[in-house]
Amino acid sequence: MEHTIICEGIMALMELEENLFLVGSDKNYQPNNPHFNNKIDVLLIELNQTFPNPIQLIKEIQNNLPKAKIIILSDHEDSPLFLKEALEAGISGYMTKNASAKELSYGIDKVTRTGLYICTAFIFKFINNFNAIKDFESPSLLHNAITKNEMEILFLVAEGLTNNDIAQKLCVSVRTIEMRRYKLLEKTNTNNMASLIRYSMRTGLIK
Repeated sequence: MEHTIICEGIMALMELEENLFLVGSDKNYQPNNPHFNNKIDVLLIELNQTFPNPIQLIKEIQNNLPKAKIIILSDHEDSPLFLKEALEAGISGYMTKNASAKELSYGIDKVTRTGLYICTAFIFKFINNFNAIKDFESPSLLHNAITKNEMEILFLVAEGLTNNDIAQKLCVSVRTIEMRRYKLLEKTNTNNMASLIRYSMRTGLIK
């Protein structure tokens, strides 16, 4: 029943979006289903706490549909570990079922344009749980701790905010934001914010 209501609600939302074309929906992922083909740009997957082995499912879909960007719609709202594993498995977006219709639509658009979106609720959970790591021994980090201010920049960028937006939100200059972003990339030896977030999950910067 829950699946049907959520699915119908999402389909109704998608039909209202001019820049989105709904290919189809299904209760289960089957590789031979014509809906699941390489022409799919975004695949939205609903998961719940009782779903068997969701990480394995993500890996299977990623393997069969390497061009599709996977967005998880989940009730794992209090599980940073699950998000970490899902990002490592290859998802491009993560939304909780408490997200608004507006944020869901924005997240889909963000994933198609920039490749990564994490919903607001999770972003601030991670910021609150983050502790700067002073003794993290990793050559790629050059033994430097990433500060909480720098980590805050990372998640606000993932939320979709521009440098100007972040500067206004944090009451600092745009130049300060640019420098913090540069330091994040330099410390982790990554090339862009998407790879930086995945790196942070993989190496335990976010716990």
